[in-house]
Amino acid sequence: ILNLMDFKPLIPREPGLMDARIFRDGPMDLRERLLTIPLDQRFTFDEEQNLFFVNLERYPLRSKTDIEEIGRIVATRLGPLGRKVYA
Repeated sequence: ILNLMDFKPLIPREPGLMDARIFRDGPMDLRERLLTIPLDQRFTFDEEQNLFFVNLERYPLRSKTDIEEIGRIVATRLGPLGRKVYA
């Protein structure tokens, strides 16, 4: 398209590739991508209150592996504290 333009546009960085889902037949699965919170962002620790928040709202637990991943994240975040916390 640049060769067809009457001027040379300023392009500050290399343009990214378009999402391949745009070109395929069928749904793009945007709901999952845009409305789902990634698992690692569902855990928050408030040190002042000694309170660990776990948000599993609308999180699809589909397998034992999903449960094990939650356990791994919790252990990684809380293990170094060396004490019990409220959740």
